Amino acid sequence: MCDDLFAAARRASGISCETAGKTCGISRVTYSQHESSPKNHRLSELQDMHHALSDTAKPIWSSAIDFLFAEAITLG
Repeated sequence: MCDDLFAAARRASGISCETAGKTCGISRVTYSQHESSPKNHRLSELQDMHHALSDTAKPIWSSAIDFLFAEAITLG
């Protein structure tokens, strides 16, 4: 679920995976892998992307982070 929200926020801002990777200081491939498996994101990447997102996309991104941490806490 949260992987869909991360992608939705990125797309809502018109940001490609290539640009997202550059924003986070990682390759496009690595960014795509992190988007598919969000638990692999580093906190700095989440923060960098948040700064790059449009105001419309930021609430979507925040929801994705909420889900990510809720899953991490629930699954141990």
